Amino acid sequence: MQQSDHEYEERSFGDIQRAIDFENSMNDLESQLYYQHLSPKEVAQQVLKATCQFYDADWCGLIQVDLDLSLWTPFWWFNTGTTDKTMILTEEYESAKFLDRWVQAVRKGIPMVVPDAEATKESYPAEYDLYQRLGIRSVIAVSLEPRPVALLAVRNPKRYIQQTSMLRILAYVLLASYNEQKMLNRLQMAYIPTSIQSSKDIYVSLFGELSISTSKGVLKEADFSSPSISRLISYLLISRKNAISPQEITQTLWPDDSDNPAKNVKCLIYRLRQKFSLISDEPLILSSASGYQLNPELHIMTDYQRFDELVSSAARASSVINKVDILKNALDLYRGKVLSSADGEHWLIRLQVTDAERDKPMQHVFIINPTAGKVDASVALIPQIHAAASRVGLHPTIEVTRRAGQARDLAAQYAAGGEEVYLYACGGDGTLNEILQGTIGHPNAAIGCVPCGSGNDYVRNFGTQAQFLDLDAQLAAQPFAADVIRTPQGCGIDIYAAGIDAQVANGIPKWRRVPFCGGTTAYTLSILEAVCSTFRHRLRITADDRQLEDTFMMLAVCNGQQYGGGYCAAPHASMTDGLLDVVLLRPVPRLKLPGLLGSYKKGEHLSEGDTVTEKFAPYMTFFRTGSIDIEVLDGNPLITTLDGECSPQLRMHAEIAHSAARILLPPELAANANKTPVLQAMGE
Repeated sequence: MQQSDHEYEERSFGDIQRAIDFENSMNDLESQLYYQHLSPKEVAQQVLKATCQFYDADWCGLIQVDLDLSLWTPFWWFNTGTTDKTMILTEEYESAKFLDRWVQAVRKGIPMVVPDAEATKESYPAEYDLYQRLGIRSVIAVSLEPRPVALLAVRNPKRYIQQTSMLRILAYVLLASYNEQKMLNRLQMAYIPTSIQSSKDIYVSLFGELSISTSKGVLKEADFSSPSISRLISYLLISRKNAISPQEITQTLWPDDSDNPAKNVKCLIYRLRQKFSLISDEPLILSSASGYQLNPELHIMTDYQRFDELVSSAARASSVINKVDILKNALDLYRGKVLSSADGEHWLIRLQVTDAERDKPMQHVFIINPTAGKVDASVALIPQIHAAASRVGLHPTIEVTRRAGQARDLAAQYAAGGEEVYLYACGGDGTLNEILQGTIGHPNAAIGCVPCGSGNDYVRNFGTQAQFLDLDAQLAAQPFAADVIRTPQGCGIDIYAAGIDAQVANGIPKWRRVPFCGGTTAYTLSILEAVCSTFRHRLRITADDRQLEDTFMMLAVCNGQQYGGGYCAAPHASMTDGLLDVVLLRPVPRLKLPGLLGSYKKGEHLSEGDTVTEKFAPYMTFFRTGSIDIEVLDGNPLITTLDGECSPQLRMHAEIAHSAARILLPPELAANANKTPVLQAMGE
């Protein structure tokens, strides 16, 4: 049907009016937010007010969402009919089990638009009943991304109900305030214990008053506002079952209260989650069809368990002095009866640690860096790990990192436990390096590599990426002693390099910040930039009884053979000979450089007798040493890379730490490596 001029004019006028209203609302909001020092709650008030005004609605609110429990609760809201127009956090909640459309909208991150609540009466009767109870004639809502923690909902909008762009913009602003308020709540918590080193560390004090400590704060028993919650969390800690049904929880803790146990426990779980979210971004309790359990991804420690471990250790001590010292440490943990508030309750007898718990098997810990490669490796890798482990009867621990340095912190945490632990670096060379840093000095820890990064130079020393991705073979790996490169910048297992190749690696992040500049393009541009620049340095090199002073464009101090995406810098290097292979390259004419780099990548610069080949002889020096010092004489910092981690330096020092690390190799690769220089002595 052809549109009339009148209809066209009406639509055009409506679009213009909406644009004007949009601009006015944003201008008013800007004047409120940018020229005043407002608290998160005050910012929320202005955002919600602007939302109500734009949509001409009677109510607008931020609704917290717990999709796992299907419970939603208001956090902030603005009501045009009240004096105090902004409220904050209530313990009133709604079940969302019958709101299938709303749940799906939140999960998918799509707007929910109900222009006429009456129209849902026949198709969605349960939904309609809620609308009737809350006085909803129409409603529009969007989820707060990137993860759906909450909804921004508008009740009874009189205009623009089909237009969600304004609501999405305001939801983004509101999310920042919501996160800031959460942070302020965390800062109000008690001190952060020094024993907590990562976001997955949870320390629970059971002696005396219950308390739960994380890297962001402490929850004390009084913070729960209910003895039922503290008993619930204590029982979950004590039982350590895979899942506990609501019926079992109720029958154990409150045998005289049998009315609707599922509902009662669910409400307690919800309130516990809300409290725990103040001190952690990780969920404490997981729910399933079987019931509730503690999150297995968390590393939960209790003072009682530590007490029991110390007592057992004292019993095994060989001298009286050692026994006394260990028992003193145990007594320092004691602050009163276990859960003094529940003293005498029968279920506490389950706190006794079994012999099986004391004799824990060796740990297998997979630490996954989800940002190491082009895609999030954890999505496919986690089910593969569980499947491989189940075939051999193992129960691995899986950690997914969320920040730089977390892999190192996790590795240090597990290594410090003193028990035998295999740590698998699931990422690139940087992830492997972090885990190496965290385990140095801990002979109980061995390091494996599941290559999911972009470089994966380490695995090329032994085999292919596919061979290391065989998780069945990984779980059958045996540890071998390997040398480590020790530098002022930390430890590395592969290569400590400087010059044009390090400059290329250092330049890639800069080019990646350019719009539409992906990984390959950024790498190419970084190479062009390095080649066109002056990448030579005057260096003084001291190694054992050798001293050199010359101009160099590149150097590599090698424990392994390969680096830089497959460059075979030291084709005959060994990780067990207690020596570093040093390759020095003086400036090469630019026209000859491409050909030499191609041969260098293949390892063709050294003969079988470790003599520099004729092609490279005018430019290259090679030798082996136990330590090396390099001083930059021209005053320009030298870009260095240690297993892929870049930094500018005026001085370099490297020395070999003989057999300082234990590495894990799949059986087939271990047998092959025994025939190659990489681990030439590993079978001895």
